[in-house]
Parts: sequence; C-alpha cells; structure tokens
Amino acid sequence: MSNYKNGKLTEAEIFDIVGATPEGRSERAMNVGEIMGQIMKESNLTQQILEHRAESLWTQVVGPTVAHSTSSVYVRKGILFVGIRSSVIRAHLSMLKSDIISVINTRLGDRVVNDVIFR
Repeated sequence: MSNYKNGKLTEAEIFDIVGATPEGRSERAMNVGEIMGQIMKESNLTQQILEHRAESLWTQVVGPTVAHSTSSVYVRKGILFVGIRSSVIRAHLSMLKSDIISVINTRLGDRVVNDVIFR
C-alpha cells in the first residue's frame, strides 16, 4: 500500500510502481498508461474520481426541480449524502432510494453508491 499523501508519492514508490531503479530500467518496466493506472490504484484516485462523478450525476438523475431543493450532495465510502430542504421531497426520494442508487451506478459502470442518506 502506498504512502500517498497530499498528492505526492515518494521517489522510491514511483520507482517501485514503474518497475525501475534510479540507475535505470528493469525487465518489468511499464508504459505510461500502465503507470498512471497503477498510481491511481495505489493512491485511491479511481474511487475518488468515481465518487465525484456520482455527485455530479445527481441533477441528471433527479432532474433540475428536485435538485433545486438540494442543499448539498457528496459521497463518502459508498454512501451518497443529500441535504434536502423539503420534507415532502425527502419522503418521495426515500421511496425511490433503490432506483436512484441503481441509475447512478449504471451510469458510472461500477458499484460506487451502496446507500443514500437524505438529511
């Protein structure tokens, strides 16, 4: 597991990911696409990007009228948190929770959202 912090990898981590040493390339050297994929995996960027995309899909999934009643939308550890100003809309969305989860995950092509909490 990487010590990825504040958007930076150590030199040793980079050399380990790319399969090289400071002195030169090794037999398992990787191309740039493989390197970027590995860095994203090691730093958990893939999950963070998917969570951000799930947040940005909210208006498309529920429509602009409902989205206008939303005060905040964010995803953390597979849970979509949504602040709703209207108790009527909150109750309606609660009944559609499984449909909302399904549509978001289908559009993302991955199981990113496991639950929705309306506040």
